Amino acid sequence: RAKNLYSVADDVRMQWHDRGAYLAVKVDRFVNKAKKRTESAFEVFRMHEKGVPIEVLPIKHTVVAMAWEPSHDGGAPSHRFAVSHGDGPRYDVTFYAVTPAAIEVHATLERRACNALFWSPRGKFIVLGGMGNLNGQLEFYNVDGKESMGTDEHFMCSTVEWDPTGRFVTTVVSHWRQALENGFHLYTFAGAKLANVLKDQFYQLVWRPRPPSLLDDAKQEYIREHLGEYIGDIEKEDKGKANRARDEERRKREQARAEFHDRLRAARRAYDAERERRVALYGIDPDAPLDDAQSVEVTRVVDEIIDRAQEEVTL
Repeated sequence: RAKNLYSVADDVRMQWHDRGAYLAVKVDRFVNKAKKRTESAFEVFRMHEKGVPIEVLPIKHTVVAMAWEPSHDGGAPSHRFAVSHGDGPRYDVTFYAVTPAAIEVHATLERRACNALFWSPRGKFIVLGGMGNLNGQLEFYNVDGKESMGTDEHFMCSTVEWDPTGRFVTTVVSHWRQALENGFHLYTFAGAKLANVLKDQFYQLVWRPRPPSLLDDAKQEYIREHLGEYIGDIEKEDKGKANRARDEERRKREQARAEFHDRLRAARRAYDAERERRVALYGIDPDAPLDDAQSVEVTRVVDEIIDRAQEEVTL
């Protein structure tokens, strides 16, 4: 399939879908003869369909960022992508879904501090990043639920890195870009900050790659379909472990209490065995109760100054 592009204002940028299902080509074109203003449009090639049909998606604004949603491992390919567009300094972010009939708008977020898009490697969640002159503004968004989960700012942030599981995400201030405030922040996928690490001359953070799954695609799909059953079994197992840990803690406390009482009784027996020596030493049994003839009541009066004040009297 060949396609000629005309009236191109600047360069042409291409974004491949991670499974090769689509190719998005961004084209900026002049909207007047003076060639002072441009508008963007995407031409999306359906690579896996017969004849490679093309969908044209006009944006009517300048596009500053575009990213395809990653596909799930072993699952069906994703059909969504996100676009940040506008004139700045705040931009609109629109999520599109490629359906068999057309490209449809999934959701639109208006006036966001976002000039970079960072999808979770598992899809569904995305970080809207305000990099460069937007000073590290961050928004954590749930695309399926169409809800903003949290916002934060990592001043002078230069990169955003998701871990391979999609559970955690880091933002980095690299010494390659900035000489000050080098280090990283660690967040959950929902935007809860877990750590803030400052380190001089910090250059790069790279997550350890996730090894390939030992399960084939069919087994992974079966687990996803029966996830509720697995969750029930896991919760039952976790509850059993918690109960066993609680019983073990109770057993340790009872054992410690029994050992304490054994030592107390042993100390009492040793003390009682020394009674005759104490009587011979003191001449009396110091543990025996005193009668009235042996007791003396003493009363002592103590004067205590509670407060003292000095006052000047004029005669």
